[in-house]
Amino acid sequence: MPRIPDEQIQRLKKDVSLERLCGRYNIELKPQGKNLVGFCPWHKEDAPSFIVTPEKNLWHCMGACDQGGDVFSLVMKAENVSFRRAVEILLEISGSIPASATVQTRSGSEHPILVRPEDDLSEPELLNHAAGDHTGHRRSSGPAGRQPHHAAALCAARQRDGNPSCRCGRQ
Repeated sequence: MPRIPDEQIQRLKKDVSLERLCGRYNIELKPQGKNLVGFCPWHKEDAPSFIVTPEKNLWHCMGACDQGGDVFSLVMKAENVSFRRAVEILLEISGSIPASATVQTRSGSEHPILVRPEDDLSEPELLNHAAGDHTGHRRSSGPAGRQPHHAAALCAARQRDGNPSCRCGRQ
């Protein structure tokens, strides 16, 4: 995977407002001096301990979490994603890339990209994600060890591309 350019990281740190990002994750902030304070979404507390410093675009939880950081660390913690995926989310939020992309097949039809290549799913996980759970789907033929959802994914792909014939028998 290519390295994310430092310029892009610095631009996102500067351009994406941590205050607005907190709103996206339902973290209600109130002014307190130069900072904004709110209740940390990751633990119960009696007094606000989640502090945002808009001037530096940084956050810190002074409570049980005792964690903090920038826009990247907030997205990583809130969505439980990798740094690379956090960058993609922030690029979408900033409007630098479209929220939904499509891919064109050889037959010319366009389909939404359901899983980004960076998500690094294994083939069975990817097919299961794209085709849904087809554990009851019958296999027609194929190498030993092939899981049932492979046939479902192939069948669905053939039908989408205008080939109604399906050897698995599912309609």
